[in-house]
Amino acid sequence: MIPKPYDWKETLTNTQPIALVETVRKILSKILSDRISLACSRFDVLCGDNFLVLKDMSTQTPIFAIGSIIEDALEKNRKLWLVLQDMHKAYDSVGWFYLKASLARIKMCPYFIKFFGDIHNNQTNQVITDFGLTSGYTVHDSLD
Repeated sequence: MIPKPYDWKETLTNTQPIALVETVRKILSKILSDRISLACSRFDVLCGDNFLVLKDMSTQTPIFAIGSIIEDALEKNRKLWLVLQDMHKAYDSVGWFYLKASLARIKMCPYFIKFFGDIHNNQTNQVITDFGLTSGYTVHDSLD
């Protein structure tokens, strides 16, 4: 466990667990994720009302759109509900079923999707504690 950047008061909920993924799987995941990002930016995969902000891209367009929506709601005295998502950990929180469907929806090569899934499925993990390694457990949602 790694303590968060503030006083964790010896409470486990104030810590963030980490997973040490073997090097080859980590490198493959990085290469494949970079290729997905490259394909999404090169072929303008998401457009219109779907915003995709990739590495080294500006967030100006989605921020401008949100600003315009807020301004319109204020001018017309309408209720507005905004839902924000912290995308920092979104990849890790997406289950394989939905990630696979999303990759298929943007027409990624089926062999690519299968390979991406193969490096994330059928995993077992162990936790390092002060008393040694725990027994292995199966990762059920394929992304840990």
